[in-house]
Amino acid sequence: NNVKTGTGVQIYLYGEEHSKQSILDKELSIWGEYYEKGMRDLFVEFPYTDAQFLNLWMQADDDELLDLQFKDWKGTEGGTEVEKNFLKQIKEQYPETVFHGTDVGHTWRSTGPRYLKYLKSTGQMDTEEYQRALLNIQQGKRYERIRQTNEEAAEQYREDRMVENFQRSYQELEETYRTDIMGIYGNAHVTNPDQTLAAYYMAKQLKESYGEKLHTADLTQEPQRIDTLEVSGKTYTAFYYGEQDIS
Repeated sequence: NNVKTGTGVQIYLYGEEHSKQSILDKELSIWGEYYEKGMRDLFVEFPYTDAQFLNLWMQADDDELLDLQFKDWKGTEGGTEVEKNFLKQIKEQYPETVFHGTDVGHTWRSTGPRYLKYLKSTGQMDTEEYQRALLNIQQGKRYERIRQTNEEAAEQYREDRMVENFQRSYQELEETYRTDIMGIYGNAHVTNPDQTLAAYYMAKQLKESYGEKLHTADLTQEPQRIDTLEVSGKTYTAFYYGEQDIS
């Protein structure tokens, strides 16, 4: 988890289980370490429009925009109170954080149109920003359309778009200033331990472009805590990874 120096711009991707408190705590700690060293750009598994609203919320004096966003996310793996509190902690502790959403526009029925309306109201219809938002909405619609008939093809389409969106946002940063970046994604997109997307998952494709600059870590395999146990007069180290109800 240490930032490497002298090796050019680095990309650190962390695979998570969504809305798991112990993993969110770890991510907050990792981001804090990077933030102290000057990193500000956090890539996330949100649609582009959703992340842009989060950036507006970061500059706001209240949580109205955050509440609206979680209303749009209701019922999803990320639309939870623990995720909401995680974002609030980022705003409180690391206020200069900039979110970069690189997923397809899953919220094309809600957040997407709402963001277009915001851009119209602020006179930004003839901007690259508006076109980027439209593209993200179109990606979400197409993903949903493909998914209705072919789940595997839909996931491949999504991974390819996530790669394109990631590279577009990263290139924009490189053109502005050289910076290391951190990314938080579901672990299937980062280390793919169960090989569900083996041929084309996001990090595998990014590795082909960025090579040794790309670093990945699986936070789902880290213990939640480490205890010392006494058994029959001997001391043992025990790693606790959580519990699973198999009843």
